[in-house]
Amino acid sequence: ITSMMGSTPVIDSQILIHQDLGQRELCFRTNPLDSMKKKTMKKVWENEEKEESMGKVLQEITYGFLKNTEYKTDFKITPEIRTKIENLALFLTYMRAPAEIDSFTGELLSDVTPEEPTRILKQLKILFLALKSLDKDYSDDRAIRVIKKVVMSSSHQKRLKIFEHLMENEVDLSTKKLSNLLRLGYKTILREVNVLWNLDMITKKEVQVKDTGSRNRIVNHWHFNSKSNILQNIKKVILDDKEDNKRGNQNG
Repeated sequence: ITSMMGSTPVIDSQILIHQDLGQRELCFRTNPLDSMKKKTMKKVWENEEKEESMGKVLQEITYGFLKNTEYKTDFKITPEIRTKIENLALFLTYMRAPAEIDSFTGELLSDVTPEEPTRILKQLKILFLALKSLDKDYSDDRAIRVIKKVVMSSSHQKRLKIFEHLMENEVDLSTKKLSNLLRLGYKTILREVNVLWNLDMITKKEVQVKDTGSRNRIVNHWHFNSKSNILQNIKKVILDDKEDNKRGNQNG
């Protein structure tokens, strides 16, 4: 496994390019609290002269951890856990599917084709077994929470934000309304709702709106596709994820 840590959000633009070429990175995004940022700044202020010795200590700790941690494959994966991992793998193929889009109009130029879920499923299974190998008492629920975090982190973040909003509210929203609510550019919203619509994850309804003049114009309204059987499983995965995160925060 090759790891890169401490990246800035600019990595997202590189990830999108790599995905178009076939490479599939996994991410783990952190959301540090302001209180943690203050603690970090305090540590930086105090430890500036200790960087060299700290680097050696971290190297020794990491080496010792890797040397003494054995990757095991003999854990029994229950049908319930297997289904959760498969649903998460499928969800990620939708959330990071590349799309050919006209840069001027924001319209799709061809159908969106998600990757086959085989590679990501294998990666998530390996991650699950790796987490379980950390400790004999490492729970299945805890491992699934980490995998969910990785899946959400590895998704196209703007697409995920739009989809989650439509899924949680289940009301018709125009492109402009979504742009205002989510504080994302109109063309960005237009691009991603078209991708989600093409994937049959949301529905589109054309609504006639009276313009300032005497003419009417057509405005597209978007809605979560509640009739899709696949999305019912995906919705449960995401809502479970939010409940898991809430419980995790309450438990510290």
